[in-house]
Amino acid sequence: MALKAGNVRVGTSGYSFPDWVGNFYPKGMKSGEFLSYYAERFPVVEINATYYRIPPPKTLEQMERKTPPGFSFIAKLHQSMTHEATNDAAVYRQFLDCLEPLKAANKYDGLLAQFPWGFKRTPVNEQYLRTLRERFAGEPLFVEFRHSSWITPGLADELRPLDLGYCCVDEPPLTGLVPPVVLKTAEDGYI
Repeated sequence: MALKAGNVRVGTSGYSFPDWVGNFYPKGMKSGEFLSYYAERFPVVEINATYYRIPPPKTLEQMERKTPPGFSFIAKLHQSMTHEATNDAAVYRQFLDCLEPLKAANKYDGLLAQFPWGFKRTPVNEQYLRTLRERFAGEPLFVEFRHSSWITPGLADELRPLDLGYCCVDEPPLTGLVPPVVLKTAEDGYI
């Protein structure tokens, strides 16, 4: 597959790290100022907080206000979706509702399903990917696998029809972990 030249945006997986103070953030900077400072230097960020707790829409509205036009967010799916495979429709509705302020401000770039190492390639987990795609129909959705059982020659051809973007990861070269593999399976790439 030929790749076209495109737009590359660089950001990080999160921005709210106290140990960045003095290294990236100026000494003495308060955590409430991190996102504004970050957004002056990077155009995109992955929201990790949504993995731990589904916030009320007001929280993401406040985050959006701290960023300039053209900035964007990718939200990590809640752990109940990636680590517990919940079937509770209310959880998915609540998650989509929390994203509305980002969508309204045109600062939403999609979702990341970061699966644990224990999410190995099985028929049940393959079906769960299809179910997840249905639950987030129309949403840009990237999948990050941590177990090497997913890395097969046909993986890209299986993800493309589902419009699931493959998240390229950099893990240590240990048995069972995903090696560095680059796949283009959706319109956008994610590294």
